[in-house]
Amino acid sequence: MSPCGGALSYSAIWRIFTRHTARRLGIRIAPHDARDAGATTWAIAAPDQIGVARDLLGHRDLRTTTRHYNRARGVEASRAHALVIKAMRRKQHRTR
Repeated sequence: MSPCGGALSYSAIWRIFTRHTARRLGIRIAPHDARDAGATTWAIAAPDQIGVARDLLGHRDLRTTTRHYNRARGVEASRAHALVIKAMRRKQHRTR
């Protein structure tokens, strides 16, 4: 609620949210980033229930959630890439 008793604007919510995340986490996270993280976490943890992420974000169409908010494939690809690099470094270290 705003100081005048009305609804907060998006910019007011953004300032409050980023200030609190910076204090508690040490990094600023915008509300949109939190939405991304929520949908991505859900997609990784329970991909068969991605409709829950749609409901959490308030989307009517699941395609909005999967196209714009779900970063699970990128996260999984990044993890796989890190494992390949780690294995290559181990192999390189053994041959020295």
